Amino acid sequence: MNSIKYFSIVEMIGTYGKLGIVLISILVFAPFVNRIGFRFTLRNVWAYWLIYLLLIFFSILYVFSYNEVGNLVYNITLVFYLFFYFFMINVLWGINFIKQKVESFEITKVEIFKVFRNALFWNLIFWFLIALINNYNFDDDFGDFGGFFQDKIHFGLFATTGFLVCFYMRYNDIERDDSKFNLIQILIYSVFAFYTSRNAILIVSVAVLYYFIIYNAKNYLYAIILSIIPFFLFYFDEIFYGISTERLNGLSSGRLEIWRITLIELFEKGIFFGNGLFNINNLVLEKNIGTGFHYLDTLEFLYFHSSWVELLAGGGVVVMLLFLWIIIKSWMYFSRIEKTVVFAILLGSTVESYLTQPFMLISILFYFVLIMNNSQMRVIKVNTTD
Repeated sequence: MNSIKYFSIVEMIGTYGKLGIVLISILVFAPFVNRIGFRFTLRNVWAYWLIYLLLIFFSILYVFSYNEVGNLVYNITLVFYLFFYFFMINVLWGINFIKQKVESFEITKVEIFKVFRNALFWNLIFWFLIALINNYNFDDDFGDFGGFFQDKIHFGLFATTGFLVCFYMRYNDIERDDSKFNLIQILIYSVFAFYTSRNAILIVSVAVLYYFIIYNAKNYLYAIILSIIPFFLFYFDEIFYGISTERLNGLSSGRLEIWRITLIELFEKGIFFGNGLFNINNLVLEKNIGTGFHYLDTLEFLYFHSSWVELLAGGGVVVMLLFLWIIIKSWMYFSRIEKTVVFAILLGSTVESYLTQPFMLISILFYFVLIMNNSQMRVIKVNTTD
């Protein structure tokens, strides 16, 4: 959930309002797309639909198997967010095509990132001002800096998204923004990232490392070695001086234990097919409360803290492979800076569940890049005036 801390109305709007805005926007965009005389398609769209239909099918099976609704509605509504991103991107592309013709696609990319950057920056200013005026404490429930989000992890992801968007604006090949305004934002988001969570630090560090070094690697082995450098930098002592299971769990904030008990449950059920996203999470939680892993005793809902574990639990091996296939097939269409953004987000997703929550800011950025570079336009008619 991407809600603002302590603002119950904002939290409620954030929880339910996003879907409402998405649905209304789709109703507005769809007729407009038809009127401007273009047809937009998505490469390998069958794979997206197959993933979606499988998640719904697995969710329905879960309902009948456990006699509870679970997150069936959540799985059904997922497609609307992707529809919204698709329509918004292609409406802007169609408008720019009428104005710019050949260059319209790349111009549209930059315009979307500009809007994204401005929205993040002014939200940063607005919510910090609100918090300061009302003398709100910026610490989360664990005493860490959570900014205006409910915890440091969510604020770290906000800062990371801001960094990646501004990093894109500075190094894209279409319209590089070397302004002080953009550079200051990069520095601000970097400071916040390094002050919040290790995952935020990891994503920012990997983005810089990938763009300047890994991208130019001459072979895949070299690239892989460079990719794992950040892990060694963050966990040097533990790697070279030995580490117990307890310390390893503490270092990963309990993630390794969560993954272990989740994978045990998944292998018992069978990993080829899934259960729908976020359906077996509470089942895993209920089975392991009171077993000595005290973190679970404090939770009302268990996130698996890995997009890949969530995807495996929700869709099984078949959905995970389809998702990977889409990314691999899309890779050739990404520019250097887009590969940087996607690579950093994918690496960070190994320890957070955001890719299975397409309404989170960092996920929106990921799906924007994915959809933008897989969209295709066919001109049906072009209105001209004398």
